[in-house]
Amino acid sequence: MTMRNALLLVFLAAALAILFYHRIVLNGRTPVREQAEESPAEVKPDQRAPQAFQGSKALTKAKHPGAFEPVSARQGRQVGDENPVEVKAPEQASEEGRAAEQTANVNIESPSERIEATIIDPFRKCVVAAEVDGIIENVFFDTGDFIEEGQLVAEISRKRYELAVAKMEKRVQSLKETVRIAEKDLEIKERVYQMQVGTLQEVEKGRSELAAARAQLGEAEIDLKQALLNLESCKVTAPFSGFMAARFKNPHEAVNRLENLFAMVDTARVYAVANVPLKMVDMFRIGQSAVFNFESGARISGRVERVEKVVDSRTDTKKVYVLIDNSKAGLEVGMTGYLEPGE
Repeated sequence: MTMRNALLLVFLAAALAILFYHRIVLNGRTPVREQAEESPAEVKPDQRAPQAFQGSKALTKAKHPGAFEPVSARQGRQVGDENPVEVKAPEQASEEGRAAEQTANVNIESPSERIEATIIDPFRKCVVAAEVDGIIENVFFDTGDFIEEGQLVAEISRKRYELAVAKMEKRVQSLKETVRIAEKDLEIKERVYQMQVGTLQEVEKGRSELAAARAQLGEAEIDLKQALLNLESCKVTAPFSGFMAARFKNPHEAVNRLENLFAMVDTARVYAVANVPLKMVDMFRIGQSAVFNFESGARISGRVERVEKVVDSRTDTKKVYVLIDNSKAGLEVGMTGYLEPGE
């Protein structure tokens, strides 16, 4: 036998040994495991776990019949427990559940009529801005001062605007003279034409010249009104009676058109503003009375003047404004309290 044949026989013997191992040893054990997994031991109905095990795996009915929840081993009744867990009958648990639901419904349907976080806002407020550019010459009031309606509060330099008015007045006078001459010239041309001496073309020319002069005069008169308005706007007055809440400019400072000068608030009457839940909005209808309660305990009544139409989706509330007479200045802007519906 050659070396090559000997090696071939050894290789075949090893292969047969591996095949024998897989078919006889390993496959011989597999059916046992599969049978154990596929055919678990059946538990007969009359075979029961010990009492302690039953207590740890017990199921008790919830408050609502038909629902079950597991009870832990600590809560289950075990052998030797002195205080076993009391399992209520389904009827008793159902009655207690209905009683709890009725109590919750009463709490929802009978909310408190007290609206917290009510804040006092002024009846009117505004920020007055400059209508013209310039340098502020004077400011006659300071923060906290009371100002009557129409009273002069601040002055802006007037010289440039006075010169602009004078210039426009002269231009208007010049154009008025031009219009007068054009009217006289047209009248002469029309007479000559009627005498059959002049031509229709000259008459039409005179009419167009008069129309152009009148148009220029109209534009100049508008410019004059604008110059007068600018000059008048150099004096800044109070739009209503109230207090100066803030001052943004001082004398000798520059100011641009529409730049803020000062802020005013009217507190002769004030609003008690509250965010009222939707389920309570009917208690605060327009015209109905309402009572604002101070944090100190004082009370003051007013009337609901308006209710906003837009609902705040985050809080399901509407903003309600209660108008209160504050002629005695008992309420300050920014005070807080709570709101109640009046009788």
